[in-house]
Amino acid sequence: MLTLMWLSAACNQAPNEEGLLGQGWVDTYPSRHLLDEQGHVDIDSAWIPSVDTPMPTDDLRYRKGFSVSQTALLNHPGVNADAMGHVHLVDLTSGEVHPSFAELDAIDQDVLLVRPLRVLPEGHDIAVVVGSQALERPEAFQLLLEGERLPEWQAHYQSVLADGAKALGVGESEIGLVWDFPVEDGSLHLRTLSENTHPTGSYTWLDEDTTNLPPGVFKQVTGTFEVDDWLVDDTRFELDADGVPQVQGTRQAHLFVHVPESVRGKELGTVPVLIFGHGLLQSPEGFLADKDDPSNFVELFNRMEVIVVSTQWRGLCRDDLADVVWVANDMGRLPEVTDRLGQGVANTLALMELIQDGPLMDDPAFEGLANPDQLLYYGVSLGGILGAVTLAQTDRIDHAVLHVGGGAWSMTFPRSANWEDFEGLVEGGISSSADRQLLYAMMQLYWDPVDSVSYGQKLEGRSVLLQMSVNDDEVTNMGTIMLAESADWPSLGGAVPGMPPVQAPTVGPVIASYDAELGDPDIGNQPSERTGAHREPRLWESAKLQTLHFLVDEPGQVQSYCQEAVCTPADG
Repeated sequence: MLTLMWLSAACNQAPNEEGLLGQGWVDTYPSRHLLDEQGHVDIDSAWIPSVDTPMPTDDLRYRKGFSVSQTALLNHPGVNADAMGHVHLVDLTSGEVHPSFAELDAIDQDVLLVRPLRVLPEGHDIAVVVGSQALERPEAFQLLLEGERLPEWQAHYQSVLADGAKALGVGESEIGLVWDFPVEDGSLHLRTLSENTHPTGSYTWLDEDTTNLPPGVFKQVTGTFEVDDWLVDDTRFELDADGVPQVQGTRQAHLFVHVPESVRGKELGTVPVLIFGHGLLQSPEGFLADKDDPSNFVELFNRMEVIVVSTQWRGLCRDDLADVVWVANDMGRLPEVTDRLGQGVANTLALMELIQDGPLMDDPAFEGLANPDQLLYYGVSLGGILGAVTLAQTDRIDHAVLHVGGGAWSMTFPRSANWEDFEGLVEGGISSSADRQLLYAMMQLYWDPVDSVSYGQKLEGRSVLLQMSVNDDEVTNMGTIMLAESADWPSLGGAVPGMPPVQAPTVGPVIASYDAELGDPDIGNQPSERTGAHREPRLWESAKLQTLHFLVDEPGQVQSYCQEAVCTPADG
């Protein structure tokens, strides 16, 4: 049996005086050394790299574990780059080896990163097991096992070592290092918002355009709607002693309506309503008011014959760009992004309520056309990630398409071609690559409430079509597959190895694969080269037909319009 121990004194020592390897408490991250006597996360903000603003680690004390998509980190010289196959995650609760992969930091070869390929089970204890072929046993760890260092932890690590060796079927001498950490659901903040955010019923139109529009658009209307506000001065949550966000009053949320030409003359009360989730640092208008329609969404929604209603993903929308730049310069302000994203998800949930239970659809702007009981969702990129988060909070959506979405923020964003625009800003303030990797791993605790993989169980069995671009340069396939596997979604045509196959026609949920054949992006832990693979499939007729079929022609049914399991440019 694993002996669970907490060492409250550990968290009060200077970071370079102690630790598992005698070189600091965060050089093996995360670990049980970062919990207090009650088992709550207790990380000294001084140990986390920062610029002007210390990371607000006190806001994490409500947690009793780390992320379901937690990256583990070891900062220690001597790791063998050719022996990554000897580094594992072991679920000590179940006794099984957990799917994972290990890699060295692309810049600092002393930094080992161990990432889960599937979500870590909530409530389980996870061990990082580094084989002796990957790292000879450090003297400090051997002394700990012998009781010469941190004697109060000797029995604990002897137990972890024995359990790790048993799970891998190797001798204890074949393991160089082990440490462990507990896993806990990190969705408290968003659960609070989703259960307690509602529209007041008040909304205001700011502009209606029926002339200066892309072809195929009847009208576009912009405005605002009133909703519960959870942000103090539009920045961060106020948390009570239990880590629960406190409502601050009400606020105005962005409202955008897009009515295609194709719905004019339709029978009253018959036109489905579609919630559109926009992409990174964009807005609904950025996709739907552009006369060139570069993403083909104006055309797609015109063919769908739906009324589109949308708001913004606060935190990572166009209006937030300047603040995102400031956060990249001063990463201790990260919660300003993640908390705003929580407000953005809450706003979207409130918008659904305003559509179905409020007065919005009775407004003359909709001319009586809408059928609010038929509510659909289409999200692209960021809208695919946060769309999954939103779906997990509500059953109002009948069918949803998540185009090139994914999850596991701390694994996804450093690999994204989009991160190249911000990496230099972070590096300007935090020059050490090892420090940046620690920061990224630790930041997952703030991303958790707005990470799609935090909600896998709630997405099981939902009518969802997830469209993945193979070798995606902006949303890594590992994050997309982790999202699908977290919810037990099968792979259309068996295109994704290791996932249950299903053949078309079938019903959602399912993940469908599109390969733009633009080459493999750099799969290291640095920003990918920009290949265009992320943006190409949305232009294909095969993807449009699949979306039309799933959302409106035969709602919920997944069809394939391609020659093989993986769609290619040859399929059109």
